[in-house]
Amino acid sequence: MRTLSEETKKKISDSLKGHIPWNKGMKNPYSEEQLKRLSNSHKGNRQTEETKRKISEKMKGENNPFYGKKHSEEDVKKMRKNHSGGTPIGFKHTDEMRRKLSEVKKGKKMDEETKKKISKANKGKCISEKQRKQISEARKGMKFTEEHRKKIGESKRGIKLTEEHKRKISKGNKGRDAWNKDKSCSEETKRKLRISSIRRIEEQIKNGGQIKPNYNMLACKIFEDINKTYNLLGQHAENGGEYKVEDLGYFLDYFDKRNLVIIEYYEKHHYKDENILTEKTLQREKEIKEYFPHYQFLRINAYDKNNLRIENVS
Repeated sequence: MRTLSEETKKKISDSLKGHIPWNKGMKNPYSEEQLKRLSNSHKGNRQTEETKRKISEKMKGENNPFYGKKHSEEDVKKMRKNHSGGTPIGFKHTDEMRRKLSEVKKGKKMDEETKKKISKANKGKCISEKQRKQISEARKGMKFTEEHRKKIGESKRGIKLTEEHKRKISKGNKGRDAWNKDKSCSEETKRKLRISSIRRIEEQIKNGGQIKPNYNMLACKIFEDINKTYNLLGQHAENGGEYKVEDLGYFLDYFDKRNLVIIEYYEKHHYKDENILTEKTLQREKEIKEYFPHYQFLRINAYDKNNLRIENVS
């Protein structure tokens, strides 16, 4: 590679002083046709590893034009302003540009060699707390569209992590606090999670998957006795299946639509002690009661299986 002497560099510099560049002030000096020709002329051209190495060596240390220099505060502020936007790096592509990038990448897959290089380059790198905070702030308020969520879901479906991959993830997370530590989900988030779980189970059944029944057989016998004794038509796990409240994401143990009756069978894990229900169960009762205001809501207290009690939910 040819190297210019310091004297030659100085002569070139002096000759250009006061000279106004031909493209000064021009936002885009090249026509669409010229840009296309430039693009086509560079397609397929790749620098060899040897050339890359030479360029890298040439730019190291004191040979780098920016060696020993620092951006001024004013320059830093200008760069921040220019790169302020909705992504962690601050740059935001137009919708047209996103579409073009998407088209270019469609069907392309990284070869194993490229993956190994990226993995090797990133080994040992850790994001600082400051960087985490900056990324978090930049992403606040960002929401994926339903179409985007669907695409992500489809791309992940059927992918299974290898045991080696799981081990690496586990090792990487050791000693790190979970993002949701000491946090609790809102009632709205819990409702959405329940509905999402129900849909996932339905999809699994639809695709031929087997779901293990999870209900109390003794409770079903009691519900049948109640139907016969009081001439009711209550639906339960062994009689039409538990009634699903779509909007709440709940399945009701016993539901009689004609006679407006709801019954829930509560085993020991629903209670703090014999007479006090858990907060989770009380919240569930409240939501069901508000959703069906005209129904008679009863609970069967099965804290002690040998001493069942029917109670009115007020």
